[in-house]
Amino acid sequence: MYKNKEDANAKAREIYKKNSEKYLAKNKENRENRKKIIYEALGNKCVECGSTTNLEIDHINPSLKENRISPLAQGLSKTLNDDNLQLLCHDCHSKKSKYQRNAAWNLFRSLSLEEQNKLIQKEKEKDTDGL
Repeated sequence: MYKNKEDANAKAREIYKKNSEKYLAKNKENRENRKKIIYEALGNKCVECGSTTNLEIDHINPSLKENRISPLAQGLSKTLNDDNLQLLCHDCHSKKSKYQRNAAWNLFRSLSLEEQNKLIQKEKEKDTDGL
């Protein structure tokens, strides 16, 4: 059909541009359907206060996150089998995140300057690895 992969990709981009609104609408619909299924599997309410509005997916233990990809984008089978997820309302999620940041900062501050610098160096190395 196409002589090479570049031609096929160019044609795909052209088709997408012509139909971008249709694709965007379909993607939004698919995302909302996945969200509904995931929320139902997680109980449809905040595990802290019981609210059923402004819900967000939370990683119970953030250190167990495999990547920074949203659970909504990972696919249903992977997300539905993840025991590290829960629903929190926006307010409870914000509070939890604030407490975690404060705890991490206090832990960092409790380290010796040498230990702090080692951690900072590791972060710098991670940052340059991605470039």
